[in-house]
Amino acid sequence: MILLRPGNNKNSVEKYGKASMAMVLYTDMLDKAIEHLKKKGITFNGNDGSEKCPTFTDPFGNWIQLVNPNDHL
Repeated sequence: MILLRPGNNKNSVEKYGKASMAMVLYTDMLDKAIEHLKKKGITFNGNDGSEKCPTFTDPFGNWIQLVNPNDHL
């Protein structure tokens, strides 16, 4: 499943919520996914209002968020 959310027209990579585009990846194993990505060198840059919504950027500055959909029913 892919979730598309509205963005703004500015190309900002300072904060997830201000990004013109972002990708949300769903996983039912959020803690394991975070641990795995950290081992691969990913640095998480805060969240989108909840610790259950961690965010990070890819090497091109695109924002990505991890979410367990079961936490947001």
